[in-house]
Amino acid sequence: MTGIVTHISFGLESPDWQMDKILDILIEEPEPFKFCLKKEMEKGYSFVESRAKALDKMIPGTAENLKGSNNSLALSYMLRIKKKNWDIKAVPIKRLGAGYHEKELAEFSSATAIRKAIAKGEVTEALIRLPDFSAKILREAIVNGRACTDEERFWNILRAKLISSDACVISQCAEIGEGIEYLLKEKALKSSSFGEWGRACTSRRYPLSRVQRHAIHILINLDHWTNRAFQRTGPPYIRILGMNENGRKMLRRMRKTASLPVITKCGPAFSISETAARVMKYELIGSEIWEELVPSGEFGVEHSRKIIIEE
Repeated sequence: MTGIVTHISFGLESPDWQMDKILDILIEEPEPFKFCLKKEMEKGYSFVESRAKALDKMIPGTAENLKGSNNSLALSYMLRIKKKNWDIKAVPIKRLGAGYHEKELAEFSSATAIRKAIAKGEVTEALIRLPDFSAKILREAIVNGRACTDEERFWNILRAKLISSDACVISQCAEIGEGIEYLLKEKALKSSSFGEWGRACTSRRYPLSRVQRHAIHILINLDHWTNRAFQRTGPPYIRILGMNENGRKMLRRMRKTASLPVITKCGPAFSISETAARVMKYELIGSEIWEELVPSGEFGVEHSRKIIIEE
């Protein structure tokens, strides 16, 4: 889309697994795969887990590999690249250290552990596990009240939305179906935290990651039709948030190579197309909710926020 990307690099728990064979199966969808996928879905597993189990029938060991969060994400990257026939080379790197969801600090800590430590006030202990440049940015954000370090703020907003909305309204939000809207609403009445609510709503068919996506869709009021339309059409613009001197050079190239309009402010999106205007509307909603979650919220300024330029 930018016309200048040639490589994409990402972490994998096991870079040497049979990715090419897996991608071929997912694109061609042979009958044995589709049969196994349907059978696993009928057992009540989520689509992602059913897909992993169906793949495992054809390539033993795949299900175990796909349990790794980075492996699962890498599969999505590479599947998209192959489906779109993009000329982008994947550069996988073996992931080291704690697992994605590990909650305790280690030499190479997970993002979950870092967030948990900061929420408990163990800021110094958490930041020494980060690269210096990342630690500096996060430390400044915390000092300036621009970091969300407490889930309670988020839970208060979400819980208010859940208990004040009828189940039929919640059911209109993206990806919500099969009656889970009643469970989401019921558990909100009885849960004292976002984590407790998420665990109470999680099941074999509805993993925690899906429940958490539901929370975001409910908060920004993203409906089924709009979500599917956005996925079908893809992004309508490229928004530049900040740049340094190297970024300036890339931006000059993108003006000639990008297949999408390049913008640096919110306003121009509304004149690109109706789809672009709708996407920007959700960007602004998300930004305003974020400002509610940080101690020093800057309300109503996102629509006029200027690009950050590092000299």
